[in-house]
Amino acid sequence: MKTKWLPIIAGALAGGVVSLTTTWLIGWCRRCRLHQKLRICRPEAQYSDETKISVLTVRVHNRHVFPLTDCWAYLSLVYNKDTDILFPPDNRSAHIKPNAPFPLQDDRLCWSVTYPKPQPPKVDIYADESQSLQVLEFNRIANWIGIFSESRGNPYRVFLRGDRVYEGCLKIVSKETKAKEAAIRIDLSDPMFPQKMILM
Repeated sequence: MKTKWLPIIAGALAGGVVSLTTTWLIGWCRRCRLHQKLRICRPEAQYSDETKISVLTVRVHNRHVFPLTDCWAYLSLVYNKDTDILFPPDNRSAHIKPNAPFPLQDDRLCWSVTYPKPQPPKVDIYADESQSLQVLEFNRIANWIGIFSESRGNPYRVFLRGDRVYEGCLKIVSKETKAKEAAIRIDLSDPMFPQKMILM
């Protein structure tokens, strides 16, 4: 009697293993495709004649058929904490100042979904949709760069000298896939900035 049940139990166990493996494999393939199809597109700068300030944004595009939910954006930059940090210009404020220097490591940025109202810290990006991400603003005449925080401006994250070159990483995180990272280079003296800010 026992020998009759052994093939049935073995078959059930084999079926369970195959089912779990197939489910895991499908999920893994979907996560890989979502990561591959997520794009951080070429930056654009909108210049204001009145303020002489340019606001730099990038478009984050989901080219997959499935949505990405709870997308967060993070920025890391390498700079000299002793010489590169500026006091905020005009009536602006910042978290990081010369008398309170900190590194900029995986700090959140703001999505411009509801600007000028407070921006949401996270957004959903549906199939074949793109969302605008505000990264920084700069003034070539006054020679400064203002990095936005998750609340955009006031307080900003940090103000940096405009005559230096900064390298870092832009990272998009979502529930469905691993983080998408893009190396960036900020150089106001480069005539191709900001179009070539994202290093391919």
